[in-house]
Amino acid sequence: MPLQLESHKIACLLEIIDRNRWEKIRRLTLNDTETGEKNTTEEGDISAADVQAVVFASDTPFGQSLAKMLSDETVISAFSDPEKAINFTIDNSILTIILDIDPPSNPFHALDVFNALKILNPSIQFFVCTKRMTSQEKELFERQGSTIIEKPVLRKQVKWLIAHMVKK
Repeated sequence: MPLQLESHKIACLLEIIDRNRWEKIRRLTLNDTETGEKNTTEEGDISAADVQAVVFASDTPFGQSLAKMLSDETVISAFSDPEKAINFTIDNSILTIILDIDPPSNPFHALDVFNALKILNPSIQFFVCTKRMTSQEKELFERQGSTIIEKPVLRKQVKWLIAHMVKK
C-alpha cells in the first residue's frame, strides 16, 4: 500500500509540473502574439540558462543576504514558493539547490522541494542552511545526502559552496 501511495504522489507531482509548463508556454505565446515580437536576449544579458544555483528561502534578511553573497560569485535564482522553485529547477536543469530550513522559512516546504527534485533528478546537489544543528529536520536532510551549512553563513563558506557546486 505505501508503494502505491508514493507512486500516486509522484504522478500528481508530474501532472502539476506538466500543467505549469504548458501554462507557461501558453503565456509566452500570448505575449509574443500581442507584442508581435519574439522573446530574445541581447548579448551580455543573463538568461535562465545561465543560472548555476537555486536558493529556496523566505524573503527574510537571511535569505536576501545569502542571495546577495551568492550572486556576487555566480548566477543564482531565489524563490520562496516551492512550486516555482521546482519548476524552474527542472525546466533549466539546475544541479545545485540551497535550502533554508529555519523559521520563518517552512521546513516542510523545503522538504517538499527536496523530495520532488530528488525524485525528478537524483543528481541534484542540496545544501541546507540551519542554525539548529540538533533539529530533526537537519538530521533528516543529512541522512538523505544533503550538505549542512551552519548559520550564520560567512563569505568564506559561500566561496567553499561555490567551489563544491556541480556545474552544468
